[in-house]
Amino acid sequence: MRICARLLLCLSLMCVSGSLAVAATKEAKQDSQAPAVSVENKTISVTLNAADGTLSVVDRRTQLTWTQRPFREKLAIKNARVSGGRIEWDWSQPGSNLEGKATLTLDGQLPECVVSLSAEGNMSRSLAFPHPFTAAADAYLVVPMNEGISYPVNDSTIAPMSLIAYGGHGICMTFWGVTDGAAGQMAIIETPDDAAIRIDRVDGLLAIAPEWQSSKGQFGYERRLRYAFLDRGGHVAMCKRYRAYAQKIGLLKTLEEKRRENPNVDLLIGA
Repeated sequence: MRICARLLLCLSLMCVSGSLAVAATKEAKQDSQAPAVSVENKTISVTLNAADGTLSVVDRRTQLTWTQRPFREKLAIKNARVSGGRIEWDWSQPGSNLEGKATLTLDGQLPECVVSLSAEGNMSRSLAFPHPFTAAADAYLVVPMNEGISYPVNDSTIAPMSLIAYGGHGICMTFWGVTDGAAGQMAIIETPDDAAIRIDRVDGLLAIAPEWQSSKGQFGYERRLRYAFLDRGGHVAMCKRYRAYAQKIGLLKTLEEKRRENPNVDLLIGA
């Protein structure tokens, strides 16, 4: 009886060990197929999920997590890694021969990061990447079209649309955002010459993703998109952040500066 009991105990332990080994192997395979790599500073922590190319960002000031959802473009992500304090990865566009490299770099201790995409070769169709950040049903999109428009993300009457970032009948300033009226997330297109934004639905709610277009049939130059995360201020904070960016790159010209060149500018005030 003792021998039988010991034999049964040994067999049970072997089965359990085997099950654990199989589970560990499956987990290791899943990890190798879908690694997540992260960088952080004092204000935000950014993670790239290499399984689908989405980003998630934790705002340490508000404890809010901003999450992307896969959009139309499902890039193949390879070799995701952290190097020199930034995230680097290789990517390829299914259905085309376009392959490239990407980096995500934090801007010092600011709650901001810049995604850069580079590639060489023909570009047969636009590239919609990075994926859009999604928000709760009570949030609204901020779109600088004409005098500015806000779209509730749960508004079912809004038709999907693409808006170019480099001319008329598109966005008038190269940013967009989403906010609940207080905290928010915005994106600034730093290379707008061959870019657009796509407003579409993800899980039934409106969201925005960038669209990179070809430059003379090629991917061409490096494409850059800056993400900024706001802990308060809603769309007003977004406008102030874009104004600071425009001033930094030399686009801002105040009415006072214009008045020095043309005093008739005063006639516009209150008109």
